[in-house]
Amino acid sequence: YFIFVHYHLSHFLFISYHPFTSFSLYFRSLSSFSLFFHLLSSFLLPSHFIFVHYYLSHFLFIF
Repeated sequence: YFIFVHYHLSHFLFISYHPFTSFSLYFRSLSSFSLFFHLLSSFLLPSHFIFVHYYLSHFLFIF
């Protein structure tokens, strides 16, 4: 659980300090990698935790 939180927190902090010029390109690569990461982790963790964490991380990415 700590690895998931640290992973999304580090990317969330990196987004806020990233320049806005290449923000869209970085966000597309991050979202594709995040989708692949969640699909991989769905075999290791319960599905309800994956869905809750997935929507929570994307809710944080809006800000």
